[in-house]
Amino acid sequence: MTQLGEAHVPVRATLDKLDQDLAGAKGRLEGLLGGMGKMLGGVLVAGAAVGVAALATLGAAYVDVGVSSVKAASSLDQQMSNIAATMKMTKDEAQPLKDLIFDLSLNPNLTVDAQQAADAIEMLGKNGLTMTQIIGGAAESTVQLANATGADFGLAADVATDVMSLFNVEASQMGLAIDGITGVTTNSKFTIDDYALALGNAGGVAAGYGVDLADLNTVLVGTSSFFASGSEAGTSFKALLQRLSAPTKEVKAVMSELGISLFDQNGQMRDMSLVVDDLHNAFGGMSEAQQAATATALGGADASRMVLALAKMTGEEYTALNQTVNEQGQAAASAATRVDSLQGAWAIFLGIVDAIKIQMGDKLLPVVRTAVEAFSKFATEVGPEIVEGVGVAAEFFQSKLMPILLTMGENIIPMLREEWKVMGEAWRNQIQPALSGLIDSVRGVATALGISSSGGSAFQVILFMLKASFTALATVINIVTFALNVVSGVISGVVGVVTGFVDGIKSGISFLKDLGMTLITFIPNAIKKAISAIKQLSEDLVRMVLPKWLQPGSPTPLEIGLLGISQAARVAGGSVSKAFRNLPDLEAGFNEPHLMMQRAGAMAGAMAGAGQGGQISKAWNLTINSPEPPDINQKFEMLKAMGG
Repeated sequence: MTQLGEAHVPVRATLDKLDQDLAGAKGRLEGLLGGMGKMLGGVLVAGAAVGVAALATLGAAYVDVGVSSVKAASSLDQQMSNIAATMKMTKDEAQPLKDLIFDLSLNPNLTVDAQQAADAIEMLGKNGLTMTQIIGGAAESTVQLANATGADFGLAADVATDVMSLFNVEASQMGLAIDGITGVTTNSKFTIDDYALALGNAGGVAAGYGVDLADLNTVLVGTSSFFASGSEAGTSFKALLQRLSAPTKEVKAVMSELGISLFDQNGQMRDMSLVVDDLHNAFGGMSEAQQAATATALGGADASRMVLALAKMTGEEYTALNQTVNEQGQAAASAATRVDSLQGAWAIFLGIVDAIKIQMGDKLLPVVRTAVEAFSKFATEVGPEIVEGVGVAAEFFQSKLMPILLTMGENIIPMLREEWKVMGEAWRNQIQPALSGLIDSVRGVATALGISSSGGSAFQVILFMLKASFTALATVINIVTFALNVVSGVISGVVGVVTGFVDGIKSGISFLKDLGMTLITFIPNAIKKAISAIKQLSEDLVRMVLPKWLQPGSPTPLEIGLLGISQAARVAGGSVSKAFRNLPDLEAGFNEPHLMMQRAGAMAGAMAGAGQGGQISKAWNLTINSPEPPDINQKFEMLKAMGG
């Protein structure tokens, strides 16, 4: 080997090893790339699945929001109709109230949804407030009162309107009135329900005598500990005002002695702080017994507690309490405190979302209403034709099918009566005597057992009794078999009659199949047009772009589709009516089984009269089970032959 050949050996070996290393590296790289490809493919597939699921969820959510928006908007639309009717105005005239409802429900400082705001406004309208008063502050004050005191919106509306009416409070000043009412609930044990009762009992009298709302609120708070409820406090304050304003001779003497007066020299109501101060000074030097007697003399049984409660305060204390109870801004502060929580924030958020959802639904209401009106028109046009078709079918059943069924009943009943007669005779002539013999045999065995007591004789008797028992069992089996054969004959006869009837209506079934194919041919084209129109409508709604066909005077795709359905239904309805009018032609298909039943019935009657009723089943079996069914005349001849 030359030196060049010797040098080639290690070089070749190195190259071979390098080639192996490269092949291994290539395999590892391909495996790595393949794994990365699978991983990437899995990620893409998973991502696509997530994307599809997200789109499906989004689409379902969109549809759900759309449906719920339309429902909520429809409910508010109906309530606006109720509000307009209550306030004796049109819906268009009540539109500012609807705008106010949205303003209230979108206010982040109020906890109220659109439905609740509408309820409050409707109650204010029922209570006699004008739209100007409601918009001018009464509605917002009502909602704020409900938020501040926890009252329902109906009660808050009643209290607000009573205050405005009794104390001549302007709508723009209702905020101050709401502050005072809230002050009563936050500075005493009385709730908003107690306040409503107190206002109902004392409000009218207090306002009539010149007591303002702030003083009424202060009196209720200052005397609340003496009464179990706002109703009692209101009744007691009313009684005191009535006794001191028109005192009897005895009451007037006590008032003069104590220096107490409700009115000044000009006949005007004195400031309540002065009246309270007079009472406090008059009762200050008395014992408890004297205070009780004097309070009863002034106020009587109804107002004595109110006198004692007011006398415990000085004029200055009353004035300070008045300022506390009627402090401005406390209603808003109380309402804010009540919603200063996650639950409160969530309630405000839901109210805002509800208002937005209803506003969305308002945009869809005209489209939905147009569709409903179009369907109503369609039902009105097609309804009479459908009713006419049903009437024709009912008349056909009554006049054609019902007589056939009645004839079947008239023919089958005599057959069954005769078969029952045969079974009765079999019982009297065969079954009953056999049973009597069996009973006599058993009685004889019993007598034998009573006479003989030896082992052999007893064994023989037992064998005899077992044999008799098996014989009796065989007799019973034979009797049952005979009865079953009789019943089988009756059933075979009934089956024959029914089979004849079924054969007769086959032509009717064929006609109904042809009628169904006719209807299937007419309707699909019209449905395709309607589906195309609805699909286009859905695409327009998804893009939230009003299509050109919503312009006044232009027919909508839905109307075009419904018109097509109406025309197709009218044609189909006419075809149905015509088809049902031709149903009497089917009568020919029923003549053969009908005639057969009539003849069979007549023959059954003749056979029954001849005492051969037991042969009816056999006759029917022969006519039904023959290899080549004979025609009606042949069947009649066979029946006639059977009857003799």
